[in-house]
Amino acid sequence: MKRFLKALVSKLDVSPSYTHISAVAYSNNPEVVYRFNNRQATDDVNNAFDGMRWQRGFTYTDKALLLADSDLYRPSNGMRPNVAKVLIVITDGAQTTTKAYTPLPKASAGVKSKGVAVYAIGVGKGVNEAELREIASSQENVFVSASFKELHNLAVEIRKRLCDVLPPLTTPTPLPTPAPCKATADVAFIVDSSGSIGRRRWPLILNFLKNIISAFNVGPDGTHVAVIAYSNDAKLEIAFDSVSVAQITVEEYGKRIDKIAFQRGFTYIDKGLKMADEQVFVTSAGMRPNVPQVFRHCFFHKRHTTKLHTPLHLSITHI
Repeated sequence: MKRFLKALVSKLDVSPSYTHISAVAYSNNPEVVYRFNNRQATDDVNNAFDGMRWQRGFTYTDKALLLADSDLYRPSNGMRPNVAKVLIVITDGAQTTTKAYTPLPKASAGVKSKGVAVYAIGVGKGVNEAELREIASSQENVFVSASFKELHNLAVEIRKRLCDVLPPLTTPTPLPTPAPCKATADVAFIVDSSGSIGRRRWPLILNFLKNIISAFNVGPDGTHVAVIAYSNDAKLEIAFDSVSVAQITVEEYGKRIDKIAFQRGFTYIDKGLKMADEQVFVTSAGMRPNVPQVFRHCFFHKRHTTKLHTPLHLSITHI
């Protein structure tokens, strides 16, 4: 088992900025072995695996799933909300049902509701494949191994699946350059800059914007970009006409995006939408009436409604 876990982790980029690992061991009761906010380096994770003790007892998979939901997948314990999340459940038997237990579909619902992709691995003759399907997010996420000895052979296939999971949009380094989109359009981004984002994550949002723009056919006769950032108030950071025609390049937009300051405050989405309608998608601000207009709203928190606000359906009436 430990050899398999190490093989799985060995090709992942475990580090503070990339993949984070946590682990729970279970039998009668689950036990957190490692959390996402523990030191994230391959050697440290492997040391934690080596320190796992064999528990004996029954197979209460439900308790492990519930603990993963209530403990591991919480921001207070190191879960990063804006990255892809994966849970791998390994069991060598059927769920114990001789005492009180939570049905597996219900036990796994919590982590699934947080966008966690759940993989279920059954080992040996005692597994119940129907239960594995109840645990996993999809049929494709179910694996069965005849023995722990053969489990190691599954590591390569599972690792490939994990690497196929879409990378987080808010990554601290630029994503691989995508194939350019050759369409011509006026594209506006309305970006949440409220306190819920946090100053440390703000550069990740800006990198996300730059990565999207790098895929566009940016140029004088191609795609033009505008950006609004909002919190308590909306601020027009880049208008369609704020960059001279000769300077409309991916690099120039990137420089200007890097200068957008983090605002803090509440989440007044309506103000960002109204500004897009009144000050961005107008010909006097550089909008070209003969090309498609697109706006992309990036928000990460429930909007603020404790003070005077405009209902969202009215904010976007004319866009």
